[in-house]
Amino acid sequence: ISFISIIERAIMILTQIHAATELCIVIEHRGRKEDKQLTTHFHRLCNRGTTTLSRQQIHEVTPTFAFRNRTENINGLQLADLFAYPIARHVIEPNCVNPAYEILAPKIFRSGDLMEGLAI
Repeated sequence: ISFISIIERAIMILTQIHAATELCIVIEHRGRKEDKQLTTHFHRLCNRGTTTLSRQQIHEVTPTFAFRNRTENINGLQLADLFAYPIARHVIEPNCVNPAYEILAPKIFRSGDLMEGLAI
């Protein structure tokens, strides 16, 4: 569910705000079985679409999908790790002091009062 949500948000932001035509998804390698399941899910999503995006809308951004090992020290994966923890802490405990989230909050893309994803 979260994978679909992330792809939907990324495609919506890329097509509506940045008029982009490419989406490269990089995921940290977990294990052969898990990687195969996620790859199968990705291809199914691209071929069928989602409840929010049609197959054609997904293919407008020519999505690609790649796994990388943690040992490769990919900058984007490091940033994702840095962003994910404070955001998760905020979701789990919204009333706790979270200075890292306070720094990130203005960078989260909003559609009205709804947070859609990180703005680039």
